[in-house]
Amino acid sequence: MYSKQVEEIYNKYKDRRGLFDEKKDQTTYKINYVSSYVKEWLYVLANRKEATTINFIDCMCNAGIYADGELGTPLKALLHMREFAQAHPDVKFNVFLNDHNSDRLMVITELVEAINKPCPANLTVNFSNEDVNDYIEQLQKFAKYCGVYNASTLLFVDPYNFGTVKINVLQKFLRTYYAELIFNVFTSDFVRNGKSQVSGKKIQACLEGHDLSNINNVEDLIALISKELTTGNIKHTFQYEFRTQTNSELYQIMFCTPNIKGIEQLKKALWEVFQGAKFHKNKKVGDTSQISLFELFPDCYDDEASLLSERATEARQMLMAKYAHEKRVITYNEISTFIQCRTMLKKSHIISQVLVPLIEEGKLRRILKEGKRSSNYTEADYSFVAGGI
Repeated sequence: MYSKQVEEIYNKYKDRRGLFDEKKDQTTYKINYVSSYVKEWLYVLANRKEATTINFIDCMCNAGIYADGELGTPLKALLHMREFAQAHPDVKFNVFLNDHNSDRLMVITELVEAINKPCPANLTVNFSNEDVNDYIEQLQKFAKYCGVYNASTLLFVDPYNFGTVKINVLQKFLRTYYAELIFNVFTSDFVRNGKSQVSGKKIQACLEGHDLSNINNVEDLIALISKELTTGNIKHTFQYEFRTQTNSELYQIMFCTPNIKGIEQLKKALWEVFQGAKFHKNKKVGDTSQISLFELFPDCYDDEASLLSERATEARQMLMAKYAHEKRVITYNEISTFIQCRTMLKKSHIISQVLVPLIEEGKLRRILKEGKRSSNYTEADYSFVAGGI
């Protein structure tokens, strides 16, 4: 419990059936992942000299608290926003909380009042009780917050199942405002049913007007959604997968950003929460570890360094598969973007875990630019060595 007031609100409503969701293992890690990213995101944006407005929108916020009494993502994000608002009084911070269930909205409204005292003068919290698609589609509602000069926005979309949120609606928002998106894609519906009639209807509801003829598996589905959401200012996407304890896929959390720096901050959050695991797997009952490393990998790795070595090997192989046969010069930024958007590695891993090993193995050549130091890697160009593959 956050405070006595929060505990009192929880106790007042905890016996009302269907009001609070049970918090499953994957939910705990999802909350930690998203809230960790929000903190990283705020640190970068709030410290920009030109920062004017920062917005966090949770369009399916739920009651803000779970059946075990722990706060959910929107309230943890609010606490981060409040902390940064106090530290940066010249920047405006706005939180938007929407849920179609009026009872749950009532609870989160009370919780916000309890945890946000005193409310900083530069922080506002806005509540709405609407259908998620109707809410996002009212673009003019957000204009004076998201449309102002140097505004930065994070839109968080976390539905219960696939098909609830329409991709066309998300596209409109991303084409109108400079924003990042965190979208929970509930792939388990497709995993269970494939292209059955039920799953097909859900896909059609979500991707209305898009060509679905080539969707045969989850990879095709995610690729299409990623492609469609790479619109407006969005240039980069990344997905992180969550699985059950029996290794069935639950959902993939898709991140969309206009700037590679967004990916850089996301990776910091990923490594903080998951320590390099390629996906989250729910722990077995009675197991206190985040994942069973023995089940995930061919060898029994027991530390982050081993996972990093495995991830780095995969990244080098992917980089060679992509560029080794092109026989051209590749910039550091091109390599950095490819690695960060296609693998688990973060920016700080690229030189030591990818470039230096490939150079030492004689597979990659560093091309120094005139006037640059020999120790400089980020401003150099690169080319793969013929016959060194």
